[in-house]
Amino acid sequence: MRNSWGKATIRDPTLGVLWQAWIKVEQRSPDDSFVKKLRTVNEYRNGVVHRNRALSPAELSQLADVSPEVSPADIHHGLLNILREVLKKPMGEEQMHQKGVARSLYEWGLEQLQSS
Repeated sequence: MRNSWGKATIRDPTLGVLWQAWIKVEQRSPDDSFVKKLRTVNEYRNGVVHRNRALSPAELSQLADVSPEVSPADIHHGLLNILREVLKKPMGEEQMHQKGVARSLYEWGLEQLQSS
């Protein structure tokens, strides 16, 4: 990619690139259930960001591995568990919200790519 002055610019990796790198670092199989979940997260994210698609409570419940009848707080907790699995460390919600969950995960992914 080139900027308006004709110089090459470096783009930050996409979420898809980050989760695929994580899969390689963790040596996970494409058939692994958690890998499939990450693929779904990426598809949902692309739908929301690029196609202005709303996610239904049923989709969020399924992704969070909770019953569709639970509270939004329970869905939120289930979604945070996905992040905890990727980060492989116990984190309280207050730690995940300091920078924002997405930014924290993104920065972690960049660190993992740079250290590999």
